[in-house]
Amino acid sequence: MAIAQHIDLATPHGRAMAQIGAVFAELERALIAERTVEALDELRRQGKAWNHPPFGWKVQEGCLVAIRKEQNTLPTSTVFGKTASATPRSP
Repeated sequence: MAIAQHIDLATPHGRAMAQIGAVFAELERALIAERTVEALDELRRQGKAWNHPPFGWKVQEGCLVAIRKEQNTLPTSTVFGKTASATPRSP
């Protein structure tokens, strides 16, 4: 179903078509989420990285290694006007 299609929501058939479209959109979203979880699980099983390393770190021989120059800038970084050391971290 495309946005350009004109569906008359004032009629029972129009409402039914809109609802069917919504059901398939929800199904597709759930399938994408399921495939993503399966792909990440497979990468974890293989021991492969699935994202870039965080700022201040690099991957070397499969391990995270600190980049001192970047690490030294972290205490002076600001988040919403506060220094990183004053910013609460989530658990």
